[in-house]
Order: sequence, then structure tokens, then C-alpha cells
Amino acid sequence: MNEELQLRLPKLKIADTDSAQCMTIVTGVFQPCQCQVFGAGCTPKTPMGTYMTSEDGICVQHFKVYAFAAIGSAM
Repeated sequence: MNEELQLRLPKLKIADTDSAQCMTIVTGVFQPCQCQVFGAGCTPKTPMGTYMTSEDGICVQHFKVYAFAAIGSAM
């Protein structure tokens, strides 16, 4: 049975900005670092897409890895 119907959850839509490429990331077409706003306008502090809003989101995880790599390579 459909859990949304069973639990009577409201149908919520979370809108990503037009510039964020969330669907191409979640489907595996792009990696987060290939998104045009990744790291520039879209960061964990200023998320523009769904996957940058959660601590478990794929973009947040990539952001942490790439930010750490960039800091490490600057030393």
C-alpha cells in the first residue's frame, strides 16, 4: 500500500532554483561538482538545491570532501 495515502501525508513539493541541477545529480548524469552553482552560490550555508540542505545530502558530502581537498592542497 502507498504509505503517503495510508499516513495521509500532505503532498509537498520542494522547488529547487532553476540554476541548480538537482535532477541530473540524483539520476547520476552529473556529479555535484559539475553543477553550475555548486560551491559558488550553492553551499551548505546558502543552499540552492535539495541535496545541499541536508547533512546527509550528496552535495553536502561532496562539498565537504572538495573543501577539505582544496584546503589540504593549499598547504
